[in-house]
Amino acid sequence: MTDRWREYVEGSLDKAGGRLAAAFEDWSYMQPVLTRIRRRFPRGARVLELGCGAGLHTSLLASWGFDVTASDNDTSVLEVARETFRAFGQDVNVVEVDVTDLPPDLTGFDLIFSLGLIEHFDREVTVELVRQQRRAARVVMAVVPTAHTHHAAAVTDERLYDRAGWRQIFVDAGVGVSEAFVFGDLPTRTAAVARRALPPSAYRLVQDRLTFGMNICLFSEPSP
Repeated sequence: MTDRWREYVEGSLDKAGGRLAAAFEDWSYMQPVLTRIRRRFPRGARVLELGCGAGLHTSLLASWGFDVTASDNDTSVLEVARETFRAFGQDVNVVEVDVTDLPPDLTGFDLIFSLGLIEHFDREVTVELVRQQRRAARVVMAVVPTAHTHHAAAVTDERLYDRAGWRQIFVDAGVGVSEAFVFGDLPTRTAAVARRALPPSAYRLVQDRLTFGMNICLFSEPSP
């Protein structure tokens, strides 16, 4: 599993044409999410990414002045992330963490976030993961795929819910949701027609109401 995950992470960088090209593609796609993080939290806020992969997101957040920690449960993947931080000249703390068993001393973060992670577990486990993360941070954020993810890759062990279903998972974990939105245009003719025919605000409403997009992003309400 370790070799397969590292090969996937490194293969994604190579496919894009290297770290810089991969970063451009990643940051462009994730712009709605990354922009919200930048607006919601002040410089110096403590941020932890669970399942950091190649470290592209944490590199950008560090460049914006956040106190960032990158984590993964795979030491070989963490080395890929360290190579990214060195390449981009960013000072990022790196820790080995199992998302299913967060250390009790891993606390005091303003934000914990994950991208494409918590959907790989059964529902009751996912609820507990969100609950654990809330104990470690004031705000929990997750990006998860929708049922349309088959347009990008074959569905394997992902548990796929609509926007309302993910909101309910947060609620069942005792965590309120301050925002849940759908992003990532579908590569279909129907989506292309809708984008041309509707004003941007109406198209975004359709995306949210019908989970008509590739991903869902959820921000929890801040804890007191």
